[in-house]
Amino acid sequence: MPAGIPIPVIKKTWEKDALFLEYYSDHAEPSIPTINLGVPNTERGHCGKTFAILQRFLSSAVPNTKWLVIVDDDTLISLPRLRVLLSCYDPSVPVCLGERYGYGLSQGGYSYITGGGGMVFSREAVVRLLNSGCKCYSNDAPDDMVLGMCLNALGLPITHSPLFHQVVFRHCQVNFHAPPSLLYCFAHFCHSFDELDEVDTWNSFSTVLKEFSEVVIKCVLYMYVYICIYIILYYIL
Repeated sequence: MPAGIPIPVIKKTWEKDALFLEYYSDHAEPSIPTINLGVPNTERGHCGKTFAILQRFLSSAVPNTKWLVIVDDDTLISLPRLRVLLSCYDPSVPVCLGERYGYGLSQGGYSYITGGGGMVFSREAVVRLLNSGCKCYSNDAPDDMVLGMCLNALGLPITHSPLFHQVVFRHCQVNFHAPPSLLYCFAHFCHSFDELDEVDTWNSFSTVLKEFSEVVIKCVLYMYVYICIYIILYYIL
């Protein structure tokens, strides 16, 4: 995760749900702590830094994990729900997951995962991407678009999920008692929360997700019981 001002918010919200988390910066700060990737900070685009993260993911410096999740430091995540989503995918094959955008598609362009909503890669996807020799044309190139060009050249598909969002957080606000379909905006990623009381919003977010999950579990159990009763009555009568 590229590090910046909102780090205290991350520490108060979803950091505790992460099994392994690193903050990346252009200098090491032990109090956070941040890791210096050796790439100068840029005002726009973070391609050099993102590719350094990909290389570090495959190195012995970090645990061997199945998934790499790259987010900005102003992104909110429900990691428990993200784990549920990732259970539907096989990390031994190339998986690139997020909110898919397109560039010049009508003229033979390419799709890419918008970085602001969070990017998820399986280990195999990272291996193939780096082994291809694809790289940034400059450190301040748009990392998400460069990755999209690389993946397109390799023929690796980008999987779109409606549960990732590149939006200002106020646009993600919904009625917490709304139908489940309206809760998608809070399911995994929601970019840019600097204009709200982000910790209070996160607490409300976590509460409604917990309540929603409990309702779903109860519904499934009730349906199972009803089905069992129906089967029993069917054979008895």
